[in-house]
Amino acid sequence: PTGIAVDEGGVWVVLHRSDTIVRIDPATNAVAATIALDPPGPNELCGRCVENVIVAEGAVWTSDNRARAVSRIDPGTNEVTATIALPHRVWAVAAGGGSIWASQFESTSTGGFAATDLGIARIDPATNEVTIAAFPVFSVSWGADALWGLGPGRRGDLLYRIEVEP
Repeated sequence: PTGIAVDEGGVWVVLHRSDTIVRIDPATNAVAATIALDPPGPNELCGRCVENVIVAEGAVWTSDNRARAVSRIDPGTNEVTATIALPHRVWAVAAGGGSIWASQFESTSTGGFAATDLGIARIDPATNEVTIAAFPVFSVSWGADALWGLGPGRRGDLLYRIEVEP
């Protein structure tokens, strides 16, 4: 497992190597559903390299690194209802301010990050429309009425507080 999210309907867990999300019923501690992210990814170690999961805006959202996408799951049917394509690999998803946020990156040949290959995608949960902002972060989270991002710095990683317009 690489990610977990909890809501009143269950515990959602990312099974990294099998490209699946499982829904666990907290009353029974049993797997209530297994949602496959098809097709399986090409990486032997992590498949599609799905890292995290969140529950927000009436859906379950996952970062789909290899597919360069965010997957949207309907918690009522336990099915993927949308695969939202993005230009770069997706590391993290977050929710806040009425939007879904995804951090994007591309690794350089040396394993680092180029500032031009980092960015934030803002997804409108009502339409799944995407707006891209070139911002040098590789991870995002929402809290204290702002979007927070971690980005590589010259002498270490940087923490950004990003004020967001509604």
